[in-house]
Amino acid sequence: MGADDNASAIAVQLETARHLMMQKDHLELNLAVKFVSFPLEEPPTFGTPHMGSSVYAHNAWKTNEQIDGMICLEMVGYTCHDEGCQDYPFPLMFFDYPKQGNFIGIVGNFKSRKFTNDLFEAFGKNPNLPAAKLTVPVGGFLLPSVRLSDHSSFWHRDYKVVMVTDTAFYRNPHYHRISDTVEKLDYAFMAELVKSLLLYFCSHSKS
Repeated sequence: MGADDNASAIAVQLETARHLMMQKDHLELNLAVKFVSFPLEEPPTFGTPHMGSSVYAHNAWKTNEQIDGMICLEMVGYTCHDEGCQDYPFPLMFFDYPKQGNFIGIVGNFKSRKFTNDLFEAFGKNPNLPAAKLTVPVGGFLLPSVRLSDHSSFWHRDYKVVMVTDTAFYRNPHYHRISDTVEKLDYAFMAELVKSLLLYFCSHSKS
């Protein structure tokens, strides 16, 4: 239980950090990268001041911590390949989004448009992992389901933030069930996401 939600993101986070550390001697970035994992994202603490990301975002805002962009990994390990297996919240099902769940989603708000586009452009250099992007108005309140992760705590503090996701329950039928187990994860998909994240970070190399 909890394999896609959200052990998949922790695995991708750790592997991305490992690769960056391995390349640190010949890859000089023009930005600082901090890896943080937040507790208490699920109910009953979700949306409360006790949520881990809410505590961090509040303290960052209070101390004027410089955060140029935050990437929130939210469920990144499940794929489905049957036509129509991928669902969307209203009204996105009427847009030209993929009908198969073999892509990674990048979701940002209006303030994060450039960040979203930069990430999408970098991900586009990896032909083995299709990406789809979405920019939501008014902080995502018109599409409440796109706020159901730690990124919303940072949107609330007016930081530039994107959520990277396999779309959770719009794709994965095992969401919040005991059947969310490791053998259902697509490890090749997760490995490609690590590559896409590294492509983004490498685009900020000084060399």
